[in-house]
Amino acid sequence: MQLQSAIVPPPEVFAAALAAAHSVRVAASQVSEEPRGGLFQRLSRRATTQAPPPETSLSVVPSDHGFVRLTRFGNVSVDDTETLGIALGVAAWDWPAPVVHVSGLVLDTEPATPVVTAELGGDVEGLRTIFRKVLEVAQTQRFFLDRRIFHPRFPVATVITAHDPTIRERLAMESVVPAELQWQVTHFSLLSMLFGSGSGAFEEIAVVPLGAAG
Repeated sequence: MQLQSAIVPPPEVFAAALAAAHSVRVAASQVSEEPRGGLFQRLSRRATTQAPPPETSLSVVPSDHGFVRLTRFGNVSVDDTETLGIALGVAAWDWPAPVVHVSGLVLDTEPATPVVTAELGGDVEGLRTIFRKVLEVAQTQRFFLDRRIFHPRFPVATVITAHDPTIRERLAMESVVPAELQWQVTHFSLLSMLFGSGSGAFEEIAVVPLGAAG
């Protein structure tokens, strides 16, 4: 199975972030109105005005990867997954249980399909500690993973638009973040990719409690 470890936000946190992500809109385009008439009118050319955006197809679709990724383990057998889960569970009894919150939503229009991402604030260093300790345990189980990559954020939604090259550059989003987007990280999860789902969805196959949460 394709295995990874991740911190999955509570359903109510993800739902609130998704609701905020629905503020994505297509902004009005800028057009210059050419003046008509005599010399005076040409000299007093009208300022750039806002044109109403055309009717567009815009859908905000919940992400199948709505979690903070810690590590990718690659293709792992069922037996090795069980052994790894036990080792992580034994080690995590004194790991931190940080309190974090969504500090902002970011609209990234660079990917082929624009993505809304939730950036985390609060005890981000606690998250980094969990990341480092997962790597240490993984190494004892003969997994040698990239120690450089950790981002305290999770994807919330993709933005599906009509096939109009001008829409992408006109996408905009209100940066309003609901106050309730805070939680204590009491555990992390081992996730397996669901092959054949067509969307790269994941299944939670194990939960590793963080001892400091008790």
